[in-house]
Parts: sequence; C-alpha cells; structure tokens
Amino acid sequence: AEAGIKDVGVIGVDSGYEIYVAGNGGIKTEVAQFFCKVQTDEEVKEISGAFLQLYREEGYYLERTVHYIERVGLDYVKKQILDDEAKRKALYERLLFALQDYADPWQEHAEKPELRRAFEDFVA
Repeated sequence: AEAGIKDVGVIGVDSGYEIYVAGNGGIKTEVAQFFCKVQTDEEVKEISGAFLQLYREEGYYLERTVHYIERVGLDYVKKQILDDEAKRKALYERLLFALQDYADPWQEHAEKPELRRAFEDFVA
C-alpha cells in the first residue's frame, strides 16, 4: 500500500517488479500511476533512477512528481525512459554521478555493532 503513494514505488510480483510513479502521500493523497513491469533488480534501479533524474532536470522548483506528471504527461515520460534506452542509460548515469559523493547518514550505524544494536529486534 505504501508503494502506491510514493514518488517511485516498487512492488514485487511473481514475474518480477511493477514500478509506479507520481504518488503523493501528503495532505492531498494521490495514488501512484503504473509505469512499467520489469524482471530484474538492475532494471528497477535503472528505470526508477532515470525517472528521478528526468524529474530533477525538468521539474519546477518545489514541484511534486505528481504535478510534474500532470504537467508533462505520463506518456511523455514513458517515451523518454522506456522507449529510448540510450536516453534512459544517460539519465541514470547522471543520477549516479550526482550521488557519488553522497554520504549515507545511516552507514555508521550499519557498520558499528554498538550502534546497530539499538535497531535490532528484542525477543524476551
């Protein structure tokens, strides 16, 4: 259910994954729209990353993905990402470049057992 109201939502199905885009979980809830179905983890990363980068490049300042899709149309975004493999790969590469220096704020907790303990299940 949560994947249906996110900017990008991924739902695992028997034959792979379904990707949904442009949901909104804010005050004015909007259900995400079906974008495509893929088979591998790599396809999920590439397609969802390309979508986010296209939105980063074309979205207006403070514009939500739901409003971006309303403005440009879902078919336009599908043509840019699903129908144009070279463009999809280029968008994904630009996103990876933008994220290369990003530091995961939770990495320290994942690497240090004394910090990780605070997030482990407690069984009595």
